[in-house]
Amino acid sequence: MKFQRTLPVAADHNGAKISVVAFLDSIGYGTVGYGPLAEGWRQQPATEKQTALLHKLGLAVRVGLTKGEAADLLAAVLGDWG
Repeated sequence: MKFQRTLPVAADHNGAKISVVAFLDSIGYGTVGYGPLAEGWRQQPATEKQTALLHKLGLAVRVGLTKGEAADLLAAVLGDWG
């Protein structure tokens, strides 16, 4: 099995996404689709407030947790408060 580094790609324009994916492939990188740019925040590192709240709720937080993962965990634990 060949190891390949992957990079996230988020885009609103399908043609641009195809071009970026083709370029990354040509230089040896794989890609993971992250949907539209509006969802790009999900791949950013979790904030200190998010991780502190998860710790207070008694959840173990791994190094490298993303904002999207933290948001999903909080939603699962706290439910819909809206």
